Amino acid sequence: MHILLCDDQQSLDKLDPTLTISGYTTIKCEDGISALREFLISEPELIITNLKLQYMDGLELTRRIRERSDAPIIGLSDTNDVDAKIEAFNAGVTDFLLKPVYEKELLSRVDACLLRLGKNVKPMTRYDDELLEIDFVKREVKVKGQKIDLTRTEYNLLSLLVKRNSQALSLEFLLANVWGREYDTFDLVKWHISNLRKKIRRISNDQNPIVTVRGYGYIYDNSLIVSSPSSYDVMSGYRNKAS
Repeated sequence: MHILLCDDQQSLDKLDPTLTISGYTTIKCEDGISALREFLISEPELIITNLKLQYMDGLELTRRIRERSDAPIIGLSDTNDVDAKIEAFNAGVTDFLLKPVYEKELLSRVDACLLRLGKNVKPMTRYDDELLEIDFVKREVKVKGQKIDLTRTEYNLLSLLVKRNSQALSLEFLLANVWGREYDTFDLVKWHISNLRKKIRRISNDQNPIVTVRGYGYIYDNSLIVSSPSSYDVMSGYRNKAS
């Protein structure tokens, strides 16, 4: 579960450990422009933002996000003014928290926002299908019951794909969330995906649930486990056999 966290550095240092210890993955920003860019790349399930940010304030950030998404947004403010609250809700925030933020209240508000959307608020600890078994606590992966050794990068890529099973993930998203913003070459993603596929195919009778989404990225599709490897065509919306 990814949460975009936007605030000053001092507040980030306080809020980030609270969320990460509870099992959430955070994406941190200190200004509104960076936050909007991160939102477009990472597609987080929830946003927590100070309503006063540099370059683009939290209200404008909320409006921009609302043009594209109904993801829950929790607005943070150091003022309890009624008019300020009304302005925030009119901009599109889902909930409002007065600073300083208390740990238990923050976590309860996050859980409540996600539950209202029907989201599972418990971080995933295990995954299994007919091909893969993953223990996210032990960072252990099995293919057809046989444990395989993955590099840290291969494991992180597979975890992202599996946790968003049947959702196409862009090259930008994978690069940013596995390597970080300082990397700018998609060849890294492609090379590691190729190695990951080889390791899975070696044990699985050439099964390949990691599918190329043409012109976009990759998707983990467990409906293909007993089928021939396929490739998605983003433009036409149908599958074609991949060579």
